[in-house]
Amino acid sequence: MWWPAFRSQSDALRALVIGVGLCWSVAFVLVALVYRLELYADGAMFSYAVAVQDVWAFHWHNISSRASVFLLTLLPAEIYVGLSGDPRAGVFIYGLLFYLAPLAGLIGTFAADRSSGRIIFLYACCSTALLCPLIFGFPTEMWLAHAMFWPTLAVSHYAKRTVVGSALAFLMFLALAFTHEGALVLEFSIVATLAMRGLRDASFLRAAAILIVVLAACAAVKIIIPPDEYYADVLLRAALHFFDIKIFEVNIVALLFGTMVLFSVLIAVFSRLTPERAHLYAAAMVVGLLVIPGQVALIPLLRAFSGLQINGTFLALWLVHTGFGLSLAIYLLYNYISQLPREILESAFIDGASQFTIFPRLILPLSVPALASFAIFQFMWVWNDYLNALIFLGTTPEQQVMTIKLAQMLGSRGQAWYLLTAGGFVSMLLPLVVFFSLQRFFVRGLLAGSVKG
Repeated sequence: MWWPAFRSQSDALRALVIGVGLCWSVAFVLVALVYRLELYADGAMFSYAVAVQDVWAFHWHNISSRASVFLLTLLPAEIYVGLSGDPRAGVFIYGLLFYLAPLAGLIGTFAADRSSGRIIFLYACCSTALLCPLIFGFPTEMWLAHAMFWPTLAVSHYAKRTVVGSALAFLMFLALAFTHEGALVLEFSIVATLAMRGLRDASFLRAAAILIVVLAACAAVKIIIPPDEYYADVLLRAALHFFDIKIFEVNIVALLFGTMVLFSVLIAVFSRLTPERAHLYAAAMVVGLLVIPGQVALIPLLRAFSGLQINGTFLALWLVHTGFGLSLAIYLLYNYISQLPREILESAFIDGASQFTIFPRLILPLSVPALASFAIFQFMWVWNDYLNALIFLGTTPEQQVMTIKLAQMLGSRGQAWYLLTAGGFVSMLLPLVVFFSLQRFFVRGLLAGSVKG
């Protein structure tokens, strides 16, 4: 009974990841071209020179290590400018080819991936979905390397062991190596994945031999066509900062990494004690450790928001209330939804309904009492909050919320206590309206899941 449901949830998650990855790769092109990101602030060596025909002919030695980017994006644009004399269209063609790289990489990965369930394509979509939102405004040649990495990985694993298959793998490795200096790290990772098959595996030996040839080609290009001193320093820093270890000094990244490590350790421990429920117990302990008093996290959050330059804005306060409200939301909704009659859900599955149909049409309407109870608690907490508003908004008059204004009404010596009591009484009106509007759901939502049977 549980296997079909689990499989449906897995398929739904898979479809979601693939859909988001493909949608972001398409949105990447549309947003970039609409806002003309190819014209400025994209960090690419080529963007400022698209409209000038053969501009890099005199400086080829400076871009020889990124020949793939030149051949795939800038050269076609320059050819068009030479034929039509329209530099504006040439800039557009350059941007179109550059920003099409993620979508083209996903298509190539799908075509080359022969793994069970096309797992490489799934990870490529997930990686694209996670990175695309972060790359807007400053895509670099490393983004093209990311787009080429996934089809190269699929070809290395599943290309036939023939002359044609080996030639295709070699061309993919060579093109990837000449996108960005950091791409060599990606190529080593591809060979490392093949090493898991065994050091005598034919695909691993082929990839290792290709990598040696590609490394020799890269070294030869650097020796024969050395870049200028300025570009040599730029390219060296680009290679060394492909992955910066300082990223783990950021509080959010350290928290995420520590959470993953802790979850892995707990899974390993509980899998020996209760294999069937190991993931539940591990997740429960991780969530329990993350549910800490808000006061403990005030200083780290303040530093993080200051680094992101959102401190003093309503966005910072919204993020704080959302984060600390998740624990109560998960607790209430899990208890309530877990007690819903399973026969209803199974009937919907039998009728052909998917997870995306069942959740909005069945689970959400049935969960109105729990949602109403949580809405009352969350509203009261946010409405009466003073400490978080004071810390993350400050005392700027334009951004003061009700609790801060009430505190200021008291006066510096507490002499205006009558204004404070009057203001407090007025501030009770909206919570009373919310409570009486949702009170018929309140008790039912709180008691749901508290008893069995």
